[in-house]
Amino acid sequence: MSDARRFKSAMYEQLARLGKGLAAPKRLELLDLLSQAPRTVEALANASEIGSVSPSFRGTKRSLPTVAVRIV
Repeated sequence: MSDARRFKSAMYEQLARLGKGLAAPKRLELLDLLSQAPRTVEALANASEIGSVSPSFRGTKRSLPTVAVRIV
């Protein structure tokens, strides 16, 4: 297999993984909320009405890394 073919295969595999990750409506809603402003996990849960936050994230004082997303 050529290097170009290996690269294309790897690229398509990663795009498929991205598609799977975005396939859930709640995940898209979370990305939309993050595109508006940085938020803590708890703020995301409240804004999206998810209802529960994993105990490991509950009450976390530090915010997670900010993700810049632009949805067009």
